[in-house]
Amino acid sequence: MKIRRKLLRLAKKISRNRKLALHEVSQWYMRAKDMALQIEEIAPFFAGKKVVFLGDGDGISILLAIAASKGLVEGPTQICVLDIDERELDFYSHFASKFKVNLAFSTQLYNVFDKLPEQLRQSFEAFYINPPYSSATNPKGLGFTLWLERCLELCSAKPIGCVVHPIYDNQTHWIGEVEQAILDFAKKGGYKKGECVHYYHGTQAISANLFITSFARKRSKYHAALIPRDIADNLYHNSLPLPHYIFNDGSKYGKFDYNW
Repeated sequence: MKIRRKLLRLAKKISRNRKLALHEVSQWYMRAKDMALQIEEIAPFFAGKKVVFLGDGDGISILLAIAASKGLVEGPTQICVLDIDERELDFYSHFASKFKVNLAFSTQLYNVFDKLPEQLRQSFEAFYINPPYSSATNPKGLGFTLWLERCLELCSAKPIGCVVHPIYDNQTHWIGEVEQAILDFAKKGGYKKGECVHYYHGTQAISANLFITSFARKRSKYHAALIPRDIADNLYHNSLPLPHYIFNDGSKYGKFDYNW
């Protein structure tokens, strides 16, 4: 319990200081209490691994890095965070320096709809994703598929991964469809369900972890390819233009870049 209290204090510091959530690009932040519990659950899974976070609005990557550096958990040897939001990446780099993170921690601007930079290909052993749930796409859960394709490109042979997926609430039908699509995929390889349940600020959505330990699937047509813009627009289920990047211009919202 002492470790959990320390994790919670760190999670609260991150929660208070992370950048304003932008719901138009699916930023709904996990609560501090659930972030602390998340670290306890994922740390043993990623111990000793080179891990890539493909998107991380919550701040799980930097919390894991700080906790491991303080000896609160056994952590990975390397963490790399890829995201479209430069505000978040700058904040994580600042906290990594402030808390003297002693594992390899790096960040890079990257949009999942672009081709992967060659220097990142097959550089990691494990991945973490909490992708858009894609309620408006056909098939449901397409965001999961697209994020997963990039993760398999990012990782070397036989990777492992943690997928944060929605939990069906017996009311919102599309959540049940997305959850089932993800579980159906996982059944083709090897997986185990996590015990954590996550709650978020500003939404009734809840989620849980799925730890995928082996993959048995063919590559989709999006592997190593530029993903069509119309698919990108539909993932977030809103009518607003989708930014390619969000640059850190010092303002609360950042500068949206629509240059695709």
